[in-house]
Amino acid sequence: MFHLKKLPMKKLIVFCLLISAVSVGYAKSNMAVLRSGDVFKVIYKGESPSRVHVLISNETGEEVFREDLTSNAGFIRPYNFSGLPNGNYSISVKDSDGEKIETVGYNEEKKVRSIDDNEWIAYIAQLSASENKFLVAVPKQGESNFSIQIFDPADQLVYSDEQKTNTHFGKIFKLKNCESGTTIRVTNHKTGETKAVKLN
Repeated sequence: MFHLKKLPMKKLIVFCLLISAVSVGYAKSNMAVLRSGDVFKVIYKGESPSRVHVLISNETGEEVFREDLTSNAGFIRPYNFSGLPNGNYSISVKDSDGEKIETVGYNEEKKVRSIDDNEWIAYIAQLSASENKFLVAVPKQGESNFSIQIFDPADQLVYSDEQKTNTHFGKIFKLKNCESGTTIRVTNHKTGETKAVKLN
């Protein structure tokens, strides 16, 4: 984990099954930023191995942190903002397909629920509301045996995929013609824990 305070100031399918057709598109490289307490996790997913440049800047454009990574199609990197001034920060991830920038607000006085050490971690993050692009990511945490399921608004199962991995897992899905009420669910087969997101 990277403690930015120590650095000088100079990271679904959706698969909507309709009565008559299925329309699915796969996205190129993309990323999401999720927060837990003072830590912002950058989740990156690309289509092929590449050099990736991560840059974090404050609201005046001053560089806070930079690193260059070699990615084998994806990574999850935690960045600790504790000790940094409150404000807005830009997180830039640049690869051969272009640059994606997310702006995050940091307020050290804001209490955000911490993730329990024993809690199974899985993320479902919306990358683009206009294109209905979603990222499903499960960080490395021992051997994980889980399923990704998609239910239509009537709670009927329209897609199911099982995964067994002991490394970081991530997939980006681009949904087309999705209906409000479609649910994406990720379930741990060992513990029964479930993470779910319902599309508005």
